Amino acid sequence: MQKSISDRTSNQIINTTVRLRDEYGIKFDNRCRIFVDGANPSFIRALKARVSEDTEYEDQINRWKSENGANIVDLH
Repeated sequence: MQKSISDRTSNQIINTTVRLRDEYGIKFDNRCRIFVDGANPSFIRALKARVSEDTEYEDQINRWKSENGANIVDLH
């Protein structure tokens, strides 16, 4: 029986995400993105660490907002 996403641990979801990224050759330099619900910052940091991105993403968002004002939109 297939497990639902809610039954999986954060680590399992991260492993699946990274596996799919690698399997399909997704590179972030060609404007591909992984979208994640912003409600769990610890999950986002763990995922970013696994894909070798800056885990201090909240500082980046705040900097972009201060530099661009209304051009940055929160989706939550």
